[in-house]
Formats: sequence, structure tokens, C-alpha cells
Amino acid sequence: MKTALLRSLGILIWICATVSVAGAQPANNQGYFMPPPKIIEVPEVSEVPIELPAVETEPVEPQPVVEKPLVEEPQDVAEPEMVDMAQEESHPQSVAIVQDYMDQVKVEDTLASMASLRAVLTKTDEQVHNVVNAMNFLAETNEADRLMDNPLTKQFKKFIQEIEKTQTHIEALRDASGTMEEQAAAYFAAWESNLESFNNNSIRNRSRRRLTVTQRDFDQIMREVDRLKTKIEPFLAQLVDTRNFLNYDLNIEAIDSISDVFKKINTESERNLEQIATVVEKLDALSTSMSPRK
Repeated sequence: MKTALLRSLGILIWICATVSVAGAQPANNQGYFMPPPKIIEVPEVSEVPIELPAVETEPVEPQPVVEKPLVEEPQDVAEPEMVDMAQEESHPQSVAIVQDYMDQVKVEDTLASMASLRAVLTKTDEQVHNVVNAMNFLAETNEADRLMDNPLTKQFKKFIQEIEKTQTHIEALRDASGTMEEQAAAYFAAWESNLESFNNNSIRNRSRRRLTVTQRDFDQIMREVDRLKTKIEPFLAQLVDTRNFLNYDLNIEAIDSISDVFKKINTESERNLEQIATVVEKLDALSTSMSPRK
């Protein structure tokens, strides 16, 4: 009995000790009591100041504040001509080179137009021969030839074709002479204007004399060309009249009735050929004097 009492007293003392400890410690989720956490003391760290190296900087001047207008004013843009004029004033040598080049172009254009006229004259000379030969072959067709496969009609068609070609060449002659005259006028005007650029009066006078002689020779060529056109127009008109005469009356008697017209056309063709040769000769002489020589 004494032993049982001591055992009960020991259990009671254990229960009391457990209850006192449970009141000071929290329980976890499962109902068990956790021991109190240990507090770890951290030693204090003294603060050490960090010194940064000094950086030298240049003082910055304050910039003036420019107020921009709400609506920008349109800027003045120089016209292309004005820009070119400004460039010409600042580069007089370049302007002189360009002007010399343009003047040289006028010379070359004039020479080219003279060469074109010469080519047209050469073809016109050949065509005059062709149309007169066709006319003479038609006029010489006799009665015996007419009975053989009707050669009169064939020769008349050939004559008409040659007349049309002659008209084309005469129109080309008018155009070529007009172009040459325009090119030469621009060339002589530029030459005349260039005389003011000379500093030496003696050299200027020599250039003026050369201009006078060249222009005189050219004017003489134009007079010869006008004389040719004056002669060749009636020549073409008589060819057309001959065609119209035979167009509705193509026979041997009709051809014989205008034999005098054929003779006159032959005579005028020779005069036109001589006039063409005169113009070509003068063109060659003037072209040689104007052309650059190596």
C-alpha cells in the first residue's frame, strides 16, 4: 500500500510539472507543445564611410531658349535661274568655259546644216537627171514601140513617178536651206556678241573682219540658193503641166504636139544643174574655211 501511494504521488508531481510547462509553450498544429526558439545574438557592425574619388567637370554655360512660333513661316527658296546666276557670279571662269562650249556648238550646228543642204542638192541633181530621162524616153517612143506591149503607158507611169520624187526633193531643198539660214543666224549673233569680250582692240578688229567676210560668203550662198529655187520652181511646174496634158491624151500625136515643151524643159534642167553645182561649190569653200583644221 505504501508503494502504491508513492507511485500515485510521483504521477501527480509529473502532471503538475507538465501543465506548468504547457502554459508557457505554444502547441503546433498537431497539438504537441514546441520548445521555445533560441535567440541568437548578432554582433553589431560599425558603419564605415566609403569615399568616392572626385570627378572634375567643366562648367556648362546655359543655352538661350529660343521660342519657336506655333506656325512655321515658309522659307524663301531661290528659283533655279537665280541659283544659276549666283553660281555664275561666283565662278566666272566656269561660265566662260560653258559659253565657249555653247558657241562651239553653234559652229558645229551651222556646219552640220550646211552639210545637210549639200546632201539634198546632190540628190536633187540626180533626180533632175532621172525625171528628164524619163520624159525624153516617153517623147521618143514611136508608133512601132507603141504597138509592142503598149510601152507608152509604162513610160508615162515612170514619168509620173519621177515627177513625184522631184517634188519631194524640192521640198527637202526648201527645208534644208531654211534650217541652214536659222543656224547661221544664231552663229553670227553669238560671234557678234563675243566681240565685246576682247580686251585688245586690234584683235577685236581682226575678229570683226573675219566675221564680216564669213557672213558675206554665207549671204552669197543664200542668194545662190534663192536663185536655184527661183529656177527650179518653174521647171517643176512645166513637168506637172506636161503630166496633166498627157494624162487624158496619151498618144503619139499628143506627144509630138508638145515637142517644144520637151525642149524647153531640157534647157531649163541644164540651167538648174549648173546652179546646183554653183551652190555646192560655194558651200564646200565656206565649210572648209569654217571647219577646224588638224
